[in-house]
Amino acid sequence: MMDNHQWIDFFTDAALAELANARRYLENKSALGWVCSSIRSGLMMGIEVWLRRHDYDLDKGNGWQSTRSQFFRVAPEDLGSIVTYCLGAVVMHEGPETRIENDELIYRSPNVLSEQWQSTAKKLIVRAEEVLEILISDVKKNRDEE
Repeated sequence: MMDNHQWIDFFTDAALAELANARRYLENKSALGWVCSSIRSGLMMGIEVWLRRHDYDLDKGNGWQSTRSQFFRVAPEDLGSIVTYCLGAVVMHEGPETRIENDELIYRSPNVLSEQWQSTAKKLIVRAEEVLEILISDVKKNRDEE
């Protein structure tokens, strides 16, 4: 069984690997439908690492929704805002485009082959890497203070 430091190291590496996967999918134009999922997974693993390092038992009652809610309750407001904005941007980019036509709500899947979608996805990966670095830096700072 892993001790706390090993767990944190393992999931930090896993979070970074998810973002690397997203970048690879985008660069190779393969599995484009998984780009946002990998970004979201990397960010959520970063949140789990942050919670664990700050001695919170992970709330997994409703999966990552519970973990995300727990993080936003206990994280400093500025950190919570940074993570919220990044996760929200990923979800909005991943989700269907909606519009009203003739009083009817129309859903359209995002066009992952469009240059605009891919350009935005690339920016989201960069931003997610920055956010993950902020989370990891905080974890390392706390580890150094032990």
